[in-house]
Amino acid sequence: MNETKYLLFGSPTCMPCKNLKGILPVMNFEFEYKDVFENPELAAEHMVMSTPTMVKFVNGQKVATKVGQGEIMKFVDEEQNK
Repeated sequence: MNETKYLLFGSPTCMPCKNLKGILPVMNFEFEYKDVFENPELAAEHMVMSTPTMVKFVNGQKVATKVGQGEIMKFVDEEQNK
């Protein structure tokens, strides 16, 4: 069985990040939020250059990275309709 995990990287000053943090739970989309200022090593490890950024992992391997609220919303919609 494949284990899929989603990390959403954001920051306190990022309005699109705040929007996603509010919208995604309503869509029943499970993800873990990481503040780039509180987790700089993790953000650097995944080459997060801007927020919001979502990273998808399958069995611990990074398989997708999406940047920006529009791209992330499209990605979430595609993931939910698989």
